[in-house]
Amino acid sequence: TKGHMKNLLSLGAVWLPAARWRLGPTLTYRSSRFMDEANTQLLQAGWNLDLRSYWESADKHWSFEAVVANLHSAKASSATHSAIIGLQTLYRL
Repeated sequence: TKGHMKNLLSLGAVWLPAARWRLGPTLTYRSSRFMDEANTQLLQAGWNLDLRSYWESADKHWSFEAVVANLHSAKASSATHSAIIGLQTLYRL
């Protein structure tokens, strides 16, 4: 269908360096696609690199996740040209 991505490849790895910790990268390839519903803004094919880190407390009440997305991408292949940093903290009763 016009405007839809044809190919997507995502490769990831998870490293468990200590109890309750998860660290890992994800490398994603996307073929050319349109950024808007009207199919007027073409994004070129390209690669993108994300990093994630996750920790939870022994009692599983607290968890923290940090994400750094879009670390590597060609300007013509990404709607967002700079890195995105996200932090999340959760408390479960």
